[in-house]
Amino acid sequence: MISHLFICSPRGDVIAIKQYRDDIPGNIPELFFDLIKDSRDSIQPVIDAGGYSFLWMKKNGLYFVCTTKFNTSPSLVFEMINRFTVLLKDYCGVLNEESLRLNFVLVYELLDEVLDFGYIQGTSTELLKTYIYNQAIEIPTEQSIFDSLDRVVSFEPKKRIQSSVASAKPLALVGPVAKDRKNEVYIDLLERLTVLIGVTGELIRSEINGVIQVKSYLSGTAEICMGLNEDLVVGRPDRYAPVYSSIILDYCSFHESVLLSNFEDHKQLSIQAPDGEFIAMNYRITADATSACILKLYTLFEEIDNRYLHLTLRLNSTLPAAYHACNIIATIPMPNSTSAVSFEIGGSMQTAEFKTSKKVVIWHMKRLDSGGEQAIKIKMNIPEMNKSTKKEIGPMGVEFEVPSYLASRLEIRNLKVFDPRRALQPQRWVRNVTHSDSYVFRIAPN
Repeated sequence: MISHLFICSPRGDVIAIKQYRDDIPGNIPELFFDLIKDSRDSIQPVIDAGGYSFLWMKKNGLYFVCTTKFNTSPSLVFEMINRFTVLLKDYCGVLNEESLRLNFVLVYELLDEVLDFGYIQGTSTELLKTYIYNQAIEIPTEQSIFDSLDRVVSFEPKKRIQSSVASAKPLALVGPVAKDRKNEVYIDLLERLTVLIGVTGELIRSEINGVIQVKSYLSGTAEICMGLNEDLVVGRPDRYAPVYSSIILDYCSFHESVLLSNFEDHKQLSIQAPDGEFIAMNYRITADATSACILKLYTLFEEIDNRYLHLTLRLNSTLPAAYHACNIIATIPMPNSTSAVSFEIGGSMQTAEFKTSKKVVIWHMKRLDSGGEQAIKIKMNIPEMNKSTKKEIGPMGVEFEVPSYLASRLEIRNLKVFDPRRALQPQRWVRNVTHSDSYVFRIAPN
């Protein structure tokens, strides 16, 4: 049973709060924010204090918090919070502070319907349309002042994958607004890469985790038919048996609205799309994920006078032609005895800084084209250098985004929407994005 559900900004301001039970005092948001301020570096998702528990999640810079005095299942509460954030995004269009403040009446309507006396009632976007009467106020698609302020306060980098601006609009519920709304469907194919590369450049581990995410603005009972690669194979009957296919999925799962009657033979997905945003398909590739290795690193160490150590890094792109990586951030740990660091940067589209407190170098690159290279020389001043000093350098983690590219080579061959009440096809939009989840290079002295 849940006593409170509230939303806080990064500054500790309460955006919305609903008290479902009277067993916990009403000043609970202030207590929660004091707790996370005191232990920001080691904060846990479940905090016990004063005889009750805080279960919280951070989305888009906002804190979504539930409180309880009972032995409630954390996984159940976190799933409810996650579904509640999806509801807010569906009904308000975007999930940020400005949107929630403009649509506070709609937010409180959702708070009333999702929980009753602390018990979960329902989190389905489609079912709740019957009980929600307020229409959302759309906000401009440009970055709001709240977004900028949130990032300054929380010291968080810009999101690696930007939300599709075209699909950042609320659902049309009832009335004239719903009739005037265009029939549209947005499909996002998003892949996350997990790669570990050894000191000699050998691939130690590679994994691709992907989703097909659908956001539907279709009215009525329209059916989405989505055709994937014809040579797609799910599972490998024998680990060592050859499978002649361009794409082999080790695992996949589907949303409950997806019909699979034509998937085995024709790789066709039929979706009775519910309103709002949902993940139609999850998939994972591990056994044949060498295509995830799209960056290569070359290193060179130079030791000068037992006091200075120079490290040259050259990052190369092996992406196919016409693709590029962007928003690249490389993090390189330095030896603990490093007193100062200077840089020689090989291009105008990159910057570097040394975080003295954490002893790490942050290397920013705006863009890396196919077949291109970015280079940097890191000059370390290490007064107490010994034989093991070089071993303290690394490993180097890289964050990046590759627009319009999928490492798995999965693609949507065709996308049709069948609506018996409409002769014209709704507008259909497809976006492909690959980004790093954990892309790590091990570094060792030469």
